[in-house]
Amino acid sequence: AMEPPPAVSSNAPESVFSAERAMTHIRDLARAPHPPGTAEHTRVRAELVKRFTSLGLSVRTQKVRVVQTFSTEVRVVEAQNVVARLKGREKGPGLMLCAHYDSHPTGPGAGDDMAGVAVLLETARALAKEPPRRDVLFLITDAEEYGLLGAEGCVQDAPEVDKFPVALNFE
Repeated sequence: AMEPPPAVSSNAPESVFSAERAMTHIRDLARAPHPPGTAEHTRVRAELVKRFTSLGLSVRTQKVRVVQTFSTEVRVVEAQNVVARLKGREKGPGLMLCAHYDSHPTGPGAGDDMAGVAVLLETARALAKEPPRRDVLFLITDAEEYGLLGAEGCVQDAPEVDKFPVALNFE
C-alpha cells in the first residue's frame, strides 16, 4: 500500500496523465543548462509558450523586474514568467499550478525543476481534452535559482493570482 502506482505509458487515453509523455518534455527541455540570460534559456521559454499555445491555452509572457538589496549592493533582475490559462466551464475560484523553468548554471535542471514543468505540461494536455469545472492557471516562473525572483515579481504584478486561492507548487 506504500508503493506508488506504476507509471502510465504513452499509449494511455488522451484524457489520462502519462508519465511517459511527461518524460519526453524533460528530455527535450532539460538537454543543457539554461540559466537566465543564456540562449538555451530563451529556447526553453519559447518552447514552453509554443507547447501551451498548441494545447489551446491562452499564454502570455510576464516580464517582471525585481530589485534585490544587499548590504552594499542593489541589483535589478528581469525575469520572464510563462503564464498559461485553461478556461473552465464555470466561473469562480480556480486552481494555480506552479513550477520554474530556469536551471542552475552547472546543470540541465531535469530534476530542478523541469520535472515539475513536465508535470504541468502533461496535466494541461490531459485537461485540455475535457475542460475542467474551473479555470486552471499554469505559472512557470523564472529566476528561481537566483532567489525566487520570478515568483516574487508575479505576486507584485499579477492581478489574476487572486482568483486562484489554491496553488500547488511542483518544485
